[in-house]
Amino acid sequence: MRCDVSMRPAWTNMACIGECHPREQHHPGSIEEVVALMKRLKQAGEQCRVAGAGKSPNACTFTDAHLIHMDRLNRILSVDCERQQIVAEGGVLLLDLFEKLGENGLMLRCVPSYVLTTIAGAIGTATHGSGTNTQSLSDYVVEIVLVDGSGEIRKFDASTPNELSLAACHLGMLGVVVQVTIQAEKLQTWKLRSSPVPLLKLIEGDILERRVSDSEFYRFFWMPNTEFCYESIGVCLEGAAVEGGVGGFSHTNTSSSSTSRKIPQSLNVVKPSSDAALEYQTWLEEQKRLYTRLCKALKGNWLRHGVVQAALAAATFYPQMQPYINRAYRKIFYSASEVQYGTPIECFTFDCLFKQWACEWAVDASKAIEAFALLREMIASENFSVHFPVEFRFTDADKTALSPAHGRKTCWIGIVMYRPYLLYARDTLRYYQAFSDAMTAMGGRPHWAKYYTWGPAQLKEAYGQNWEEFLQLRKQLDPGDLFANDWWKSLDGQGPLLNSTNSHL
Repeated sequence: MRCDVSMRPAWTNMACIGECHPREQHHPGSIEEVVALMKRLKQAGEQCRVAGAGKSPNACTFTDAHLIHMDRLNRILSVDCERQQIVAEGGVLLLDLFEKLGENGLMLRCVPSYVLTTIAGAIGTATHGSGTNTQSLSDYVVEIVLVDGSGEIRKFDASTPNELSLAACHLGMLGVVVQVTIQAEKLQTWKLRSSPVPLLKLIEGDILERRVSDSEFYRFFWMPNTEFCYESIGVCLEGAAVEGGVGGFSHTNTSSSSTSRKIPQSLNVVKPSSDAALEYQTWLEEQKRLYTRLCKALKGNWLRHGVVQAALAAATFYPQMQPYINRAYRKIFYSASEVQYGTPIECFTFDCLFKQWACEWAVDASKAIEAFALLREMIASENFSVHFPVEFRFTDADKTALSPAHGRKTCWIGIVMYRPYLLYARDTLRYYQAFSDAMTAMGGRPHWAKYYTWGPAQLKEAYGQNWEEFLQLRKQLDPGDLFANDWWKSLDGQGPLLNSTNSHL
């Protein structure tokens, strides 16, 4: 059985950082087609990578051999409301998975900022959200089915806990993940209150620690070249499930750039209890006012995307403009308080703006303020011209073996450098490498799908026995190195040490 095959000269990721030239690109539509393809590639002694949705802004999926796309393995197979579990093929987008959960009165607390990634790719890089009672997506996997490098179907679940922990954050190195079962929970309405806060006030004493520990969801942004942050605190509102949605959601955080389509208003939600009902109804009426709608329209695509991108592009030629752009952006978009009600996907996703280089590190949560101070000092001392925002999120310790949050409560610190009209900002790689070096020295671990310059020595130190066990499982499932590429060879020492974005540049 042969899957669909396309012959295209080049392929790149969503950020257009680097490119590869696959010999063939495959679009399997069934597990049987994946099995047949793996056996054919093994027999021919060839290699492959799985692209998923192609959203990772580094070289982890690049190959000049065979590239596998998951766009036809995108079916949600079942939802078990009693056990609160959903079974999906590996190519299902997170957006579709969250929508299906909502339609069945279920949700995940772990909602990343961007949801147009595949479930297989998201768990494979330990994609995360924020919240002290929230883990990375890989920790919610209760069963995973993959086709290994020999074309054999493998299943890991509660009966094989060690293998499940290793395979959940699989890095695309154990096989083609064709099916995933995710543990969910009962759907609730969330209230997200966001407001500006002076930087010095936020880091004073134990204020930040208490903010994180007392909140079901907590995130804050820092706008470089300013003394202000913007924090978001989310709480669940108890109540009974109702049909038909609440209507009128503004989708402030879920713009077209983060989801590429509007979230259906038919999602089942949970109406707030009587204690919050009055405030909730007032908020609904506010969203319908002409003034509110006009303000949001003016701050929408024309200003947030058109004008801002043009300004960032100009700053690539005149970097001295960047601090003024950062300050103006904060005043326009992050100087007023906002309230949002809705499902997790409506509240926790946000507009990621433009194509971008991404760099995010997971440090021990107890070191969050220290890392923040180090970052600010580094930007000032090196006179880096940097973009906005710097994002801080907090999660509980993960059990997944190769999650950057494994074994410790974690602060995730994400820095961003945009590519306005695909232009390159002057300090991008110097900024990223300096930050990576600093976070490595602090005991941090990088987000697998973003920027880092790590090899086997750093991985062994960071993950210890878990890394060794992952390599052993990989030898069992892929003895012929079917899934290896230059990115992987840099990580395991087979090739030269490269940063994760230019492994294939």
